Amino acid sequence: MRTKLTYLILLFICAASNIIAQNNDNDWENLLDKDLNNWDVFIGVPHTSLELEGYEKGDGMHGTPIGLNNDPLNVFSTTQENGETVLNVSGKIYGGLSTKKEYENYHLVFDIKWGTKKI
Repeated sequence: MRTKLTYLILLFICAASNIIAQNNDNDWENLLDKDLNNWDVFIGVPHTSLELEGYEKGDGMHGTPIGLNNDPLNVFSTTQENGETVLNVSGKIYGGLSTKKEYENYHLVFDIKWGTKKI
């Protein structure tokens, strides 16, 4: 069964690095680059507490989501740390990442680091 890898982000702030997948050939593929070229970004419904001009507000769950590949608050961004690309997640809005490519029979490995700020 071929599926897209989905990395869901709920209400937390974190950073992830070394997001790699291993396919049937035992070759590891790095899925993370500075521009998130291998990922589709989905951003959910802005909460009423956010100042985001031009977008309808909801309660964070109910309302109109911002949608696919439109991230006006940079919920998902990358930085370089010790020579590695690190995915940073602000947690300002519910969102998620899905790989553009489908994978099957894979092993997924990534490191997560929680930030000091908690919501």
